[in-house]
Amino acid sequence: QSSGMRYDNALMFKKLLRVKGRRTVALWIVLILALPFILFFHWGGGNSGPGPGGTAGVIFGRPIPWERYDQTYRAIRRGLESQFAGNSVPDAFEPILRQQTWDRLILQEEARRRMSVTDEELARSIQTQPTFQQAGRFDSALYFRFVRAMGSSPKLFEEQLRDDLRVQKLLEQADGL
Repeated sequence: QSSGMRYDNALMFKKLLRVKGRRTVALWIVLILALPFILFFHWGGGNSGPGPGGTAGVIFGRPIPWERYDQTYRAIRRGLESQFAGNSVPDAFEPILRQQTWDRLILQEEARRRMSVTDEELARSIQTQPTFQQAGRFDSALYFRFVRAMGSSPKLFEEQLRDDLRVQKLLEQADGL
């Protein structure tokens, strides 16, 4: 003989159905409340979470790819590290770095909306930078070595430089007002 409860009468069977019914109702309530969150955060926009392949945020209605955010963040961090004589940036500066990254991205987006940079302007900017010159002349091999050393490609580097030139034009226009 088992020592467990027996369900051989109608009253016990009704109690069992009531308990199972409450569990079913509770399960449906949880499912109805949780399903919109699951759909929104998991399937809302493909891979829209932070990290490679996702988006870091939205500026002026335009999604900012995580890679672009990370590239801008690293550039700002390198600049700050150079001010610390090559030493690591203290952890206390992390919120400032993130804010400067977003400020720079916002400025770049506004410049992208208002300013244009021609291919000729971009080429002239690259060719006149002292970093890429040897004996007073542009050296393409030096340029490509520099870009590779930065962990970039010419296309990405030139895209970033084009953004910088747009920002420079926007700031010059603001100074003229």
